[in-house]
Amino acid sequence: MTPYEVIHACGETESKKSKMALIDEHTSKVLKGILRLALDPFTIYIDKGYELKFAEPMEHTEGFDYNWKYAVHLVKSLSSKLVKAEDLDKTIFDTSANLNGEQQDILHRILTKDLKCGVTAKMVNKDKKGIPTFKVQEAMRPEKAEVSEIAFPSMVEPIHKGIRCIILTKNKEAFYHSTDGTVLENLNKFSEEILILCGGRNLMFDCIITGIDEKDVKKKAKKKLKGKCVLLDVMPTSAFQRGACTIAQGSRIATLREIYFDSPERDTNRVKLVKGKLCNNIKDVEKYLKKMKAKGHANVIVKDLKAPYTFGESGSWIIL
Repeated sequence: MTPYEVIHACGETESKKSKMALIDEHTSKVLKGILRLALDPFTIYIDKGYELKFAEPMEHTEGFDYNWKYAVHLVKSLSSKLVKAEDLDKTIFDTSANLNGEQQDILHRILTKDLKCGVTAKMVNKDKKGIPTFKVQEAMRPEKAEVSEIAFPSMVEPIHKGIRCIILTKNKEAFYHSTDGTVLENLNKFSEEILILCGGRNLMFDCIITGIDEKDVKKKAKKKLKGKCVLLDVMPTSAFQRGACTIAQGSRIATLREIYFDSPERDTNRVKLVKGKLCNNIKDVEKYLKKMKAKGHANVIVKDLKAPYTFGESGSWIIL
């Protein structure tokens, strides 16, 4: 079976086990490449809603792999931002002219980040590693982590109501994701400030977008957002994408404060820095928690200043 036939067959079966059996039985270098290009959560090739314009497909019979190199080159050029906006239509059109109908279909699925067959990175990575996964640090609640084991000194911060958002900046662009990697729409009003804070660096910001709900970040949402972006954490984008950040929490907090207070003046004031308190013992934490509850915050999060960023649930962040 060709990669097109495998992906089409996966779409015809509902069983995850059957989908993976098809991929395993007919695996190839090209199929692996297609899965990686389409399922990598850190690559965005075109804007949501962009209308792809393809040429009339070729009618070659040399096999799916024939001329597929043109599609791969296009995808890599788009992910590296080597194609200028004014050349996008022509570049995609010219590339599609080298492909047959099946290849064009798969290229469309890759560019729109939707394989339309129910195969996910998590499924593929159970048997074959290689596709990056989108993970964030998650806090433990006291029923899972002993409060008596909280490491001090710790930074204690109020938990704001809103949607947690991961902002990845790359090549002077900002991309917004939920904690599972889903692209969030309608948040570009923060981009100008975020990029000023970056100062040309590629950074990841962990933040809370206040004053909104999930409907506000859907593709077709037209509501004018009035919320704020509250910055919680920062690290190099490359470290987040690798899933390895050994920078201690205290150092990341210091870097975030330096970025925020030492950046050039901004025309808008939509991006805020979370306010926290350095606590040296549990009594300090309890006193601060009481103060935050009086201000309307239901919980606080206690962060171990010596701990690195942990991708997944971690006792170095505890919610009280």
